[in-house]
Amino acid sequence: MKIRINEKVIKFGTAGIRGKYYELTPLESYASIILVRDAFDKEKVVIARDGRNNGKALINAVESALLYLGKEPINASLSPTPVVQYYCYKHNIPGIVITASHNPPEWNGIKVIKSNGIVLNKEEGNEIMRKNKEVEFSIELKKIKNESKREEINKEYINALLSFIKISKKEVEEINKQGGVVVDYGNGVGGIVFSYFLDSLGIKKEEINKEIDGNFPGRKSEPKRENLKGLEEMMKSKKYALGIAFDGDSDRVVFFTKDGEFIDGNKGFAVIAEYWLKKHKGNVVTTVITSKAVEEIAKKYGRKVYYTKVGTSYISKELVEKDGVIGGEESSGVIVKAFHLGKDGFLTAAIMLKILGEKKLEHLLSLIPKYYTKKINLEIEREKKQKFMEVIKQELEKESEEVITIDGIRVNGKDYWYIIRPSGTEDLIRLVVESKEKEKTEKLANELKKKAQEIIESI
Repeated sequence: MKIRINEKVIKFGTAGIRGKYYELTPLESYASIILVRDAFDKEKVVIARDGRNNGKALINAVESALLYLGKEPINASLSPTPVVQYYCYKHNIPGIVITASHNPPEWNGIKVIKSNGIVLNKEEGNEIMRKNKEVEFSIELKKIKNESKREEINKEYINALLSFIKISKKEVEEINKQGGVVVDYGNGVGGIVFSYFLDSLGIKKEEINKEIDGNFPGRKSEPKRENLKGLEEMMKSKKYALGIAFDGDSDRVVFFTKDGEFIDGNKGFAVIAEYWLKKHKGNVVTTVITSKAVEEIAKKYGRKVYYTKVGTSYISKELVEKDGVIGGEESSGVIVKAFHLGKDGFLTAAIMLKILGEKKLEHLLSLIPKYYTKKINLEIEREKKQKFMEVIKQELEKESEEVITIDGIRVNGKDYWYIIRPSGTEDLIRLVVESKEKEKTEKLANELKKKAQEIIESI
C-alpha cells in the first residue's frame, strides 16, 4: 500500500504537523500517523485533542491509523497538551495531541510525544517520514486491532500538580486576602484542569472565556497583551491578586499583577527561574530568542545557561543531557524536569501562585534585570534567505565576541544582545534587539536594520 500525502503541508515543524482545516484533513492525519509509525515504540498510545472544530474528526482518523498499526489507543478525548505529556512521561508510553496550540481557529495540528514525554522534533519526525515513504506499508490482518480504551487522564494530572507544588492553607489565605485570581481560558481546554486545581485549593476565582469553543469567540487564542483587553480591564479594578491567561492547549500562560503590570513569557520565566534556582540545584536551558535577563539570574546562582534552537523539544532534550533543572522560552511557559519534560502552563501558573502566596511576587519582579526590547521584520524573497544568513554571519563574526549560530545568529554583548533569524513559515527576516538602555536598543536596532536591508538589496 502506497501512502501519499500533501508534502507541502504534512511535514514536521517545531511543534509537530500543522495545517489549515482544508489541508490537514482526516485522510492526511491518518496517512501521517502511518508514516510516522516508528515513533510509537510501545503497544499503547495515549491520544487527546483540544477544542478545535475539526478535532474530533482528526482524532478519530488518528485512532483508526493506530488500530491498523496494531496499537492499543487510549483515547483521553479533551485533554490539554501538558496533561498528555505528563501522562506519557509518567507511564512511559508515546502519545498524540490534536492541537494547533495558540494558532487561529482555521488551523489544527498533530503533536507526537515520545514515551519519555518529549515532543518529537522537526528533524526526528521528518526523517522517520522520509524513510517510511520509501517502503511499502503492510501489516498482517491478525495484528489489526478492533478495541481502543477510553480513559480520563486529567484528574491524575491535577492530583500530581497539587502534590508537586504544595500551596499551604496559609498561602491560599494570603492569595484570597489579596483578592484571589481571574483566569482567562481563551475558550481553550484549560478550564477542565485549572478550574478544578483552584477549587481543590480553595482559591477565590473569577473565570472568563471558559466555555470550550474552537471558534475562539472570546479572544484570539495566543495570549499576547493586545489579545487580553478583557482580562486587563478586570485587573485595572484592583480587585484581584493575579490575572492568568492560557492559550488553546494550555502550554502557554501569561500574567497580570494586581497593579496591572503585564508579565510576558520572558519576564515570567525570569521570575520563576529566580524563585526556583534559589531552592533547587541544576542548570538552565532556554532558546536563542529568550531575554538575557534569564542568563543574568542563572549566573547569580552559579548556574550555566544552555541555548537551544527554538522549540520546546530541544529544551527538553538539553535539560536531560546537561543536568538541567528548569527550562523555558520567551513565548511563555516553563519546563521543570522533576515534574515532566513538557512546557506546562498549569505548572507555571501554580508556581506563580506559590510565589504570590509567599508574598514574594513584587520582590522577585524587582530583582529581574530590566531590558528594553525592539522587534523588526524585514521582507525577503524565500530563495534569498540562505544567502542572506551566510553573508550577515560572516560580517557579525568579525565584529562580535560571542556569536551563537545554532538557530539564526545571536550576538551576546555585555549589556545587550540581538538575534537575526529567518522565519520558518513566512518570507521574513526577524530581528530582536535587547539592551538595558532604551536609547541603545533603538540605536542598535536601527543599525542592524540598515545593515540587514543593505545585504538583502545586494544579493
